[in-house]
Amino acid sequence: MDFIKRTFELILNPRPRVPAYPSVAAGMAQDNATDKPTDARRRSWLRAIFINLPLMAGSLIVLSLFLVVLFGPLWAPKNPYIAGEHIVPHFDTQSGEWISPPLSPSDEYPMGTDQWGNDIFSMLLYGARNTLVACTFIAMVRIFLGLGLGAIAGWNEGGLSDNLIMGVSGVIAALPMLISSMLLIYALDIRRGLPVFIIALAVIGWTEIAQYIRSEILVIRKMPYMEGAKAVGTGGMAVIVWHMLPNLLPQLLVITFLELGAVLMLLGELSFVGVFIGGGSRIALGDEMMGISFIAQSEVPEWGAMLAEGYRWLRSKPFIVFPPAIAFFISAVGFTAVGEGMRRLIEQQHVSTMFLLRKRMLLLIAALTFATLYIINNTGPAPWFEKVARAFDGESALSFIENLVDMGGRSNAQPGGIQAADYIQEKFESYGLQPG
Repeated sequence: MDFIKRTFELILNPRPRVPAYPSVAAGMAQDNATDKPTDARRRSWLRAIFINLPLMAGSLIVLSLFLVVLFGPLWAPKNPYIAGEHIVPHFDTQSGEWISPPLSPSDEYPMGTDQWGNDIFSMLLYGARNTLVACTFIAMVRIFLGLGLGAIAGWNEGGLSDNLIMGVSGVIAALPMLISSMLLIYALDIRRGLPVFIIALAVIGWTEIAQYIRSEILVIRKMPYMEGAKAVGTGGMAVIVWHMLPNLLPQLLVITFLELGAVLMLLGELSFVGVFIGGGSRIALGDEMMGISFIAQSEVPEWGAMLAEGYRWLRSKPFIVFPPAIAFFISAVGFTAVGEGMRRLIEQQHVSTMFLLRKRMLLLIAALTFATLYIINNTGPAPWFEKVARAFDGESALSFIENLVDMGGRSNAQPGGIQAADYIQEKFESYGLQPG
């Protein structure tokens, strides 16, 4: 218990305890006072940020993606989870033509519809939350795995753990990432959804991060301040928190955004070979001439699923596959640009990340935790199906049934059938169902 208590105390307040040495404490206070940003330094920082084109452009893209993740479903004109808002093949008596999806872009559907009649623009807004949340979790698990294993290997240079971790890293890095990802995803059962993708893509993606962290720790361990910290009796945990983490955090921030772009590109590559989150449902299509072919239909709107379902229409209906492909491209460029911009900023300016290890950051961490929980609880089909179920009014449905019963016979040749058809069409139009 004492070890756990001391560990949390060091994480929350990692400054060395030197109450018995007033001169040292005074020197630390003076150093802290000189660390306060002056006007000249603040202007230098602002100038370095605003002339950093990759950082500014990437930050604008990432901020836009964050807003789409939070408010995309509210901005979408259609709800992809409600089947009644899809286009069903039918004969339009007014135009005298057969209406069958996919439909080209129009005023009602700015980006057109897919082969199932789903509004592509709405699916793009809904799918941003599913895709980018999955990308973020995969990247975070990779970072934590790479940081932990790389730190263990670097701290025990030449030991059994170092040789074992670097050996496994070399074996994983030697395998083609796309093929190994597919095999591992199918081995873990793709139908289990996001957890399978997190495990599979994290297991094969931590190697480069671990190798980089190990090399950085090997350099930091030989620094003079590390020898000084050990000489004054600083413990191992204090050395890690006070000296190693502050020197690794700037690089970790850069790696995080670069990793987000890499994971997003890998998800796009997997989608083109039919591997997307959840795997979808297999539907048999075919005729006597072409035979039977199986295609996958996703249950949830997700950019990868949109690519997997739309790439077959690339030549005849390119408007189906272009929106998710462009969304993948812009998102990957945004994350990579932020990472590159932060790398340039760190090289030009002295970046101190000690504020990340202070108590006030607990509030920010708590806010991010609650935001993450909100996003997770509102991601996927379950929340939307629950809303549809709660909106069902049994008494209203019973009144509709009674009205249809009162119309008598409803076959095609009887007057009741025409009356019932008009009644159903009127109700569909009033609820906004069966568009197009």
